[in-house]
Amino acid sequence: MERSIDKKLVAETAGAVAVVLSLVFVGIELRQANDIATRDVRIQLSTQVSDLERLATDNPEHAALLSQLTSPGVSLSAVEYEQARSYAQQLISHWAAVSAANESGFLPERSFDGYLQYMASILTRYPALAPIVRERLSGWGIGPDFSPTYRHVYEQIERVELPAT
Repeated sequence: MERSIDKKLVAETAGAVAVVLSLVFVGIELRQANDIATRDVRIQLSTQVSDLERLATDNPEHAALLSQLTSPGVSLSAVEYEQARSYAQQLISHWAAVSAANESGFLPERSFDGYLQYMASILTRYPALAPIVRERLSGWGIGPDFSPTYRHVYEQIERVELPAT
């Protein structure tokens, strides 16, 4: 009888050890998957910034439009307005990706703050873009209370649109 209890105890212990090792393995796999996902998100966001910045070097018309957008209250032709509207939408899509990455935990606060500074620099460099961004956000029903990202965007728009004193 003792031998059967010993065998049963050994089998149960081995089973428990196997379960614990399986859980450890799953935990390691999940951590690796999370690390890979975090890296992929960072690469994607970085690529989006590069693509947005490359627009001006690859497209002289876009560079000329950006040059115009440096002057607040500039008068744009219908075509220029559509180009600016499209650029604003690209920026908003990028900001949505930044917001989603931050909210899902794939973008640390320090990196998130860097992207917020990038947003601010765009609206500061191109103040005539601010009302177009506001219009696009309003069209999508996105207000400052939508997320911390958009609260920051609206704060930057307000800062840019304030008359110089």
